Amino acid sequence: MNTMNTPQQPESSGTISPADFFPRLGAFIIDFVVTNGAEFVVEYAAVLMVLLVRKYGMGQAGVTFSNAMDPLLEQGIGFVFGLGFTYYYYVPLQLKLGTTPGKKVFSLYVVDANTHARINRKQAIFRVLGYIPSTVIFGAGFLMAAFHPQRKALHDVIAGTQCVKIN
Repeated sequence: MNTMNTPQQPESSGTISPADFFPRLGAFIIDFVVTNGAEFVVEYAAVLMVLLVRKYGMGQAGVTFSNAMDPLLEQGIGFVFGLGFTYYYYVPLQLKLGTTPGKKVFSLYVVDANTHARINRKQAIFRVLGYIPSTVIFGAGFLMAAFHPQRKALHDVIAGTQCVKIN
């Protein structure tokens, strides 16, 4: 085991070890609820706006919606907001604090796989982009952390990062 300074409190040091699967799963669930809860609110606020425009009409202002556009509009807003919120939730938090609120609950931090130092912007971006293949293959990229010798998920391998527990 190595010792290192935590990304948030440079003066303290502790033992680090690869994060186990179940604390990572718990952290993922917390972060998922936060990100998808916010997306849900924005998506349905947009749908409410569409319904209000349809009911009270703003045709003279050039704003009209057809029934066929509602699902497409809702999904488009959700997709764009989801991408933006995911980026702004994970990248700055992992750069500045080395963790997310979900990971913080379990004392987990994301570090460079080789140096155990804070990750850089490129790694943070590749880590977030790595969530796509991790998810697309039915979550197998996340499940990989349960079986990988260093407990790395697919997005960790892609970005050259590691999720660690600091004791």
